Amino acid sequence: MKNIIITVFCFTTATSVLAEDEWLEKCGLLANMSEIIMTGRQEGVPMEKYIESSRDFSELYEINKKLVIDAYEISRQSSKAMKKKTIEEYRDKTYLACLKFPKDK
Repeated sequence: MKNIIITVFCFTTATSVLAEDEWLEKCGLLANMSEIIMTGRQEGVPMEKYIESSRDFSELYEINKKLVIDAYEISRQSSKAMKKKTIEEYRDKTYLACLKFPKDK
């Protein structure tokens, strides 16, 4: 969770004060990114693939790297139901952390 908050901070430091709809859009993007990363984590995708695939997008690289590290610190689950739950919880925690982060930072 600490990494998620750091990720949100990195995500917002390059922007000025955002309108509410822009903020929600950015939080949604972070949530989607985290869902994709955790889905791969639960399916056994190597961590390196996610880190390397974001190198071409410099503005997202650090954000992606932090989400990947945070996701890969969570254990892989064995049942489909637990995988789904883990993915959903990670996505929602990321979204919640973003929503709670002050928009004027």
